[in-house]
Amino acid sequence: EQLLQTRIEQPTSGARLSGSVEIVGTATRTDFQFYKLEYAAAGSPDAWHAIGEMVHQPVEHGQLAVWSTGGLSPGDYRLRLTVVDITGNYGPQDEITVEVLGSG
Repeated sequence: EQLLQTRIEQPTSGARLSGSVEIVGTATRTDFQFYKLEYAAAGSPDAWHAIGEMVHQPVEHGQLAVWSTGGLSPGDYRLRLTVVDITGNYGPQDEITVEVLGSG
């Protein structure tokens, strides 16, 4: 049986964020190798940026990363969670859209 769970649980899609944001979710699969979190401005869908490092421990309903939004321009951003197995295969990705508010 293939164990595969890739889900961003917090923040939820449509959330309005500022400052340091804790990203909570689940990133597990059979033959887990690592997961990564990335973000992209909604207007630049192919310009993905890593949030932190690749993480080599699976997470279940826990903190995936802390995203510092302080230096970003206000607007909509996409968050993407990717889980990769030991053969380098990507599982289904989970993606949400959030709004980053100005820093002040």
